[in-house]
Amino acid sequence: MLNRSRILTKSIIREHNLRIDPPPPDSFLFRAFQKNIDIANNTLNTPFFKGIADDNLPPVVYGALTVKDSHYCYNGAVSFEIARIRAESEHALETELIGLLSSLTDSYKEYNRYFLDVWHILKPDTVVPTETSKGYVFHERRVANYEHPIYTFAAMLPCYHLWSWLGQSLIDFIDNPMYGFWIEGNASPSGSAYAIGNFIEDWQKAGKEFDEDKAMEIFSTSMEFEFAMFNEAYQPEQLKKLLEGYYHGK
Repeated sequence: MLNRSRILTKSIIREHNLRIDPPPPDSFLFRAFQKNIDIANNTLNTPFFKGIADDNLPPVVYGALTVKDSHYCYNGAVSFEIARIRAESEHALETELIGLLSSLTDSYKEYNRYFLDVWHILKPDTVVPTETSKGYVFHERRVANYEHPIYTFAAMLPCYHLWSWLGQSLIDFIDNPMYGFWIEGNASPSGSAYAIGNFIEDWQKAGKEFDEDKAMEIFSTSMEFEFAMFNEAYQPEQLKKLLEGYYHGK
């Protein structure tokens, strides 16, 4: 599990003249996140993040979630690619949108090399996903396939902004020997989320298609899947029974 702010690299930000300062307080990003703040707090209070804070999360749990995360990220690249193709076909005049979707597709592919080079995971079908993982991928793929490409950003935003918010919420534990690296990697303001948030803000100000209710529903669904992914990742009693079965014979 990596730092999601790396998705939008400095070169992409420069190429597309993106702003990484915080969007206005009343922007879609901040209003959508505030509407889902209870989900964010529930995620922070999962056993997974309590284990991060206490520095006693079992490494097998962290590793297992990293493997599942590869399934999500590999498929994320495909969803961005679909959104780009549809933008080129159906919204050819939206060159800025097409260009950003193209860059994000390439960035995801580069980002995903971590899963190949470090974890030896070649592609998503080498992972056996949970129903939650499959549901999250299906949600984003449905948006990429059937909604205006701008809504793909609404689907992806929680992944970027929530991780940064979680890192900042855990900043007091940044010196933890085992998991301080995760906090440090995610605690900085989310350049990826801010850049996309500002892009949506400019898109709305230009009077382009953006149904707030639809975007909010898409954003909220992604937030729910983020919580579900972390919540199912570590259930201490279930893991204890599972490991006892392996060590002592089922």
